[in-house]
Amino acid sequence: MNSSVKAFINAFKDMERKAWPYIYVFIDLHSTLIKPNYEYGNIPTEMYDGALEGLKMLHDAEDVKIIMYTCSHPHEIDEYIKFFNGLGITWDYVNENPEVTTNLDGYGCYDKKPYYNVLMDDKAGFDAENDWVELNNYLRNKYAKASSHHWFEIVVERIFKNNDDTMVASISGVDEAKWNEFFIDTNFRNTPITYAEFIKKLRAAGKEKMLILSPAKPFFDKLNQIKK
Repeated sequence: MNSSVKAFINAFKDMERKAWPYIYVFIDLHSTLIKPNYEYGNIPTEMYDGALEGLKMLHDAEDVKIIMYTCSHPHEIDEYIKFFNGLGITWDYVNENPEVTTNLDGYGCYDKKPYYNVLMDDKAGFDAENDWVELNNYLRNKYAKASSHHWFEIVVERIFKNNDDTMVASISGVDEAKWNEFFIDTNFRNTPITYAEFIKKLRAAGKEKMLILSPAKPFFDKLNQIKK
């Protein structure tokens, strides 16, 4: 178990024990979410594998507040805010946590060091090349969400292990090409999605006809491709 998963486990234990409504997660940008290029005036935006999925799960979690933690220049921060907004990510704060302030009779002083429960930063030991995989597995299990690819894998298990063919009516014919055609702004591989959300997306896109029964063979062909 990597250190980031341990940090989340401990933070959620504290949250439950102390009856907090949520935890605060400080997330660095470069070498944590985004691959750096070390070029002033040309902000990098290429994300590590799994980083967007993990960030979306944290963003969507009702018991988590995410705070951008970066040494980027102010104008670069503005660009990153716009960049993440385009991916459906809204940060609660940037480089601060005004919700936890210094209490003269309290335990901590947060005048210069903002309060957080989990710090995700390469300088703090986060390994972006490897840690997202295990962290995302932990977050999927906690929030019962998965990327569309992982969701398909769950369906495969249901159908082949439990001989459950009732799901075929709902998702037969939905392959990556169709997904990209119908949901241009939603990445097929990186978007956390539950079954209920998936159905809502189909209906919102006016594609309810995809929910009716259709020949199962193309669907099972897709499943076999994923299994390989």
